[in-house]
Amino acid sequence: MMKYIKEFDSYKLNEALGIAEATLFYVNVIKAKILEEILDYMDGRPNLDNQEEMEVEIPFTKIRRYVTDWNLYADFPVSEITVNLKMIKKRPNDVKLKDIDLDHLVQAPFKMGGYASPFARGREKEAARFKDPVKLNTDHSISIHMEIDFEYSANFRMDRHEEKLELKLESVVLHELNHVYESYKRKSKGEKEIEYTTTWASIGSNRRRRPKVIFDYWQDNFTDYIYMSEPHEVRAYIQEAKAYVDKLDLMSFQRTSIWKMAKVMQGYDSTKFRKSFDKVVNNYNPEYVGKITDVLVKDFIAEYKRLSLEFKEENAIKPELLSKMDTNQFFDFWQKKIRKAGTTIVKKMLRLYTYKKDREEELLD
Repeated sequence: MMKYIKEFDSYKLNEALGIAEATLFYVNVIKAKILEEILDYMDGRPNLDNQEEMEVEIPFTKIRRYVTDWNLYADFPVSEITVNLKMIKKRPNDVKLKDIDLDHLVQAPFKMGGYASPFARGREKEAARFKDPVKLNTDHSISIHMEIDFEYSANFRMDRHEEKLELKLESVVLHELNHVYESYKRKSKGEKEIEYTTTWASIGSNRRRRPKVIFDYWQDNFTDYIYMSEPHEVRAYIQEAKAYVDKLDLMSFQRTSIWKMAKVMQGYDSTKFRKSFDKVVNNYNPEYVGKITDVLVKDFIAEYKRLSLEFKEENAIKPELLSKMDTNQFFDFWQKKIRKAGTTIVKKMLRLYTYKKDREEELLD
């Protein structure tokens, strides 16, 4: 059983720890409203595969009750929150998560993910926007938008899983708020926007229709880690971890998927992946072994080039650099990136625990 210990929400945090402190006002107000909607949905005993989608509006009158420091509020002055909530009940075999220890998908009682909308470039509805101020210490406020996707199965038991559901929801909200915060800071300072070429080249759909079992393994065990090593994702994962650091002791935290994922990244071995991948390919079609890897590398580079042009980005990783790499150089390049990102995440998570321990000792003095 996970051991719950004292939260440290009331303690002062700073971005050196990997937490955007001004985002924390909004976590509980979002979590409370979304959890209420999810529980109502499950209580209604929905039909299988009948997705419900709703737009949850949280006005400033609700937000202001959670703001405890108006000077800090000015650093991220949110006046309106919109959450596009998607919920669906599925068969147990259709709700799966990756078990990192077993290295394959297993049935899960529920899954949850999120998406933070960037600032509007035009009149698109699902976007963050600047608005008139609601407090005198700022000259503007912002309306933010995010999406939360929830699916569950008959394996979900309220007495066993509600606490984990609430914890997961909090972690998702923390993650997405970090994205919005970074986007806001870049926008308000006139800085370069977050790059998404690597992100979508890594987690995008199977556009070239490679065999599904092969593509899924490639993405789940390699390119997903490229995505997670992106700087903006590293920052969001560290903030996401706060939900677990608040509630769990270190030993319990080290049994969570977010910790295990970071440790996999820290020691990522592309040679080991390629050997495992070859076994998957061999089971599908022995003639593809050795060949499909080169094909997928070329696919990734081609998609990277296409997205770079579509997004009109000046990428930190130039498409030309990737184009000059052979397959071995390609894997070596990303292995270094993944390991570096994993090390950063692990160190920052442990720093959160060190900080928490210090604060608790101060209270005891």
